[in-house]
Amino acid sequence: GDGSDGRFRCERVSVSLETEEVVVAGAVDDVGPGSTPNKSLADRERDGECVVTRKVWCERSEWTLETRETHFCLASPTDAPASFRTSRAQLRWIARFEFTASAERGGGRRAERKVEWRMPVEMSGAHAS
Repeated sequence: GDGSDGRFRCERVSVSLETEEVVVAGAVDDVGPGSTPNKSLADRERDGECVVTRKVWCERSEWTLETRETHFCLASPTDAPASFRTSRAQLRWIARFEFTASAERGGGRRAERKVEWRMPVEMSGAHAS
């Protein structure tokens, strides 16, 4: 439909290629009173013991209101670092998709919703694509 029936229609799609660098905060100690030995990096991140730095390497977006399908091509930068994980740090790559949808509401009002989908990407080194 044309959106006047109150149904949401996707009007914009954005995609970005990003890294998240996760590092255990310097004050966290593995040894001592109250510490949990061998606590995983994922548990430390969940518990707020990590610093996460996000970097957007490239992004694209497209208006899709009257579009049946679309596609994106994101090339990894030539200086892209490889994905890695240790017990105290991780560099993870993510393809992040954002879908913006809208619907007409009575009285000329418009409702908008955004949905985000994050897909892990494994980068094997420089010049990976």
